[in-house]
Amino acid sequence: MNIAELGSIFRDARLARGLTQRDVALRTGLHPTTVSDFERGVLSELGLTKSIALLEAVDLELVVRPRGHVRTLDDIAHERRVAATTVLGTARKRVRR
Repeated sequence: MNIAELGSIFRDARLARGLTQRDVALRTGLHPTTVSDFERGVLSELGLTKSIALLEAVDLELVVRPRGHVRTLDDIAHERRVAATTVLGTARKRVRR
């Protein structure tokens, strides 16, 4: 995975949680431009501390595992929980509007 792919995943998670880039910037102490650049994949480098702070701000976590790792049942269960949460969150938003 490269930084552009990570930024795209981050953006989807931020939007699913109804957060603005400014919200994330305030939570992490980073400049809103850094958040935007991260999402757009235009940063050439972002330190580990900043990366973790950004991911935690949208309830994501960094998992390190060997390259070529095959999905486990835990991975699949986690993906289903995230998908269910996202679907329920979207449904609730639609009802409120």
